Amino acid sequence: MSSDASRDAPRRRPRPTITDVAREAGVSTGTVSHVLNGSRDVSAERRERVMRAVRDLGYVPNLLAQSLRRNRATLIGLCMPHAAFGYFVALSEAFEGLAAEAGYDILHVFSRQDSDTELHRVETLLRFDIGGLLLLPSWEPGATLDRLARAAVPTVILDRPIEDARFDQVRVDVRAAMRRAAAELLARGHRRLAFVSANPRLLISRHRIEGLRQGLAEVPRASLEIIERSENAATFLEQLATAMRGPKRPTALLATNTQGVEQVVRALAALGLRCPEDVSLIAVDEPPWSEMATPRLSAIRPPASEVACRAWELLLARMQGVRPRVRRLALEPELRVAESLGQAPARR
Repeated sequence: MSSDASRDAPRRRPRPTITDVAREAGVSTGTVSHVLNGSRDVSAERRERVMRAVRDLGYVPNLLAQSLRRNRATLIGLCMPHAAFGYFVALSEAFEGLAAEAGYDILHVFSRQDSDTELHRVETLLRFDIGGLLLLPSWEPGATLDRLARAAVPTVILDRPIEDARFDQVRVDVRAAMRRAAAELLARGHRRLAFVSANPRLLISRHRIEGLRQGLAEVPRASLEIIERSENAATFLEQLATAMRGPKRPTALLATNTQGVEQVVRALAALGLRCPEDVSLIAVDEPPWSEMATPRLSAIRPPASEVACRAWELLLARMQGVRPRVRRLALEPELRVAESLGQAPARR
């Protein structure tokens, strides 16, 4: 029976070639190439025949072969942990637009925040002979960075405060963002803050905590509690319930990433705590649904478009052979104040 099934299985159709397109359109392969690459004027009638053949045959140009023929890489690699955060999605979309304007295509890969997976994904990109790489690295990217340095591929590091003088970097100044958030909360009478993070030991979390403490330093009675958020919703509900008991409970929460903010919002509702009447909330890294929430969320909004533009400029300069000193740019995000941020509640 297995042999019958094998005989009956449909065979994969061979991938159509540029020769097939030329034969179908009744033109030379050179004409097909000129139509697809825009490298020479072709009559409207011939262009239409070529494009009709491309559609009918399902022909897909080999971008790698094209780049080798032109002696110009047309592919740019983009490696990031995932696309679960609104900020990462915004970065990706911005790079897509910038690449299209400059005549490049973006190859996306995801590291899943794992250093071994990251190295494997980057190796795959290198086999495509990419012209450059935009890397939002994992938390332990040493092996990947060493591999990129050996490959001498133009690379820009995104959004990670990495001490590595070999690569241009563009990141968000998270300390400045948190100092601004602290100042806004202090101005509204808040003195007891809590920072909610799934992993406060990560470098970016430590920098955020440093920024908050710097912002609170001028007010002696101000305090900061660190809540290490459990990924389990029931466990986190207990964590938040414990933190919100007693006379010294925080009057304002700052929660990181989309999942963390969602957990906090759900937990506050389950505990019967009103926002901002009982506790104010600031989302660190604005979730995509922040303006649809009730109340609308105050949020730190990373400048995704500006980060992408500056990183793209640095990458193109490296790809074009410009060799200035390594640049390390830190861009300040926006704090958008909305309904979830209110005056500190009166003492009880």
